[in-house]
Amino acid sequence: MLSRVFLASRGRSVASRCYSNATRMIDLNWSLAAAGITFGERQSCVRNPKAVEVFAKDGAASGAWKWAEQGPNLEISAIPSEVKFQRLFDACVDHMRAQPSAFVSEVAVGSFPRSAVKTRVVTTDPVIAAWVSQVMERMPSRAPMDFAEGAAHILIAPNMTVSDPARMGLTTSHGFAASHGNKLVIGGQLGMLDLLDSIAGFALALCHPGTTLIPGICAYSSDNKLALVMGSNIPGLGEAEQYGFRHYVWSGTGVAKAWRGVIRRDLSNAESGQIADSSGNVVKTLTDPTRHPNIVAPGPELIVIVDESSEAPAKLFSLEDPNDARLFYLSSLKSSKLFLNAEQGLRASEEFLKLCLSGKPKMRALYGKGAGLAVTKLVGSQSSRSRATAMSENVKSELADRLRTIYPVAEFLS
Repeated sequence: MLSRVFLASRGRSVASRCYSNATRMIDLNWSLAAAGITFGERQSCVRNPKAVEVFAKDGAASGAWKWAEQGPNLEISAIPSEVKFQRLFDACVDHMRAQPSAFVSEVAVGSFPRSAVKTRVVTTDPVIAAWVSQVMERMPSRAPMDFAEGAAHILIAPNMTVSDPARMGLTTSHGFAASHGNKLVIGGQLGMLDLLDSIAGFALALCHPGTTLIPGICAYSSDNKLALVMGSNIPGLGEAEQYGFRHYVWSGTGVAKAWRGVIRRDLSNAESGQIADSSGNVVKTLTDPTRHPNIVAPGPELIVIVDESSEAPAKLFSLEDPNDARLFYLSSLKSSKLFLNAEQGLRASEEFLKLCLSGKPKMRALYGKGAGLAVTKLVGSQSSRSRATAMSENVKSELADRLRTIYPVAEFLS
């Protein structure tokens, strides 16, 4: 929602479709007035004067939301990440607290625009249910999928574009609920999603009273053993221990943190894969980080998707036993080349995820060109990504405190 209207790389046909759906969403007259976020119209886009603008009632710091007037090539780097996330976080918290409990509805939500992913969302809010349902009903090429019997919720990040969430182990939330007290975690690349992906993800975050929106965490598998984390310019990435999660987070900057432990490596260093203590002193070369003494309770395995190109991904980890890989690196090209391999990327990513879930070591053979597209959805140039404003430390700390107030860390670590 608080992002570019669409991915410029996808061309005018997708742009027109996105604007068309944006117009329909305006017609739905949906708002979160209590949270201070509303939808409005602006007569400033020549191609479609009914472009969408999202704004906060007290004004958006460092410039209003300008994406409607700039067309398909708008960059959102001028809007500080902390502003975007603060608005979303406040909206989620306020809305969850105000939700009625009598109304329950199942609606279908999908990822735009390439996949046929659909998910059940149980919501106690009739407005959200009706809005999401109408938005997704109007989306083209939406084939419903069969759900596993007894599925309660399907956990999916709004930017996932694999064609079948069952391949990712996301058909139920039972395993996740067992570890996290039935609290869904919906993640996504805030500020790097196209319009409908962001809105769908935002709706998901509002649909369940126990939902927390954590940026930089894309999805957990239903058995809580796989986490997808992407990018290096997302607020919260590399800081997951502040939110009480027990998993490894790796960022493109070469620094990654784990709960009560720090893993460090240098992208340019062939001897990478080192574990360091909290002071930065190297403890050992990375083999199986789940057995590291600093990590009291190992979290789910992690696929790391780095948004910086590497010509030698095989050198990033020096695993003594390739069958015992707890961390996987999925390389991606720079975005200028990435979109040339869109179809290859979609297929490779699906196969990669299936192999990861099956535990087969073949997954290492899928490093390479375009493999990250379906999961990363990297947009813009390398320079535009690097310009994204990092969330300040005090904002991170404040958000972490607020999350702990709502969902005590003990619940996540039990």
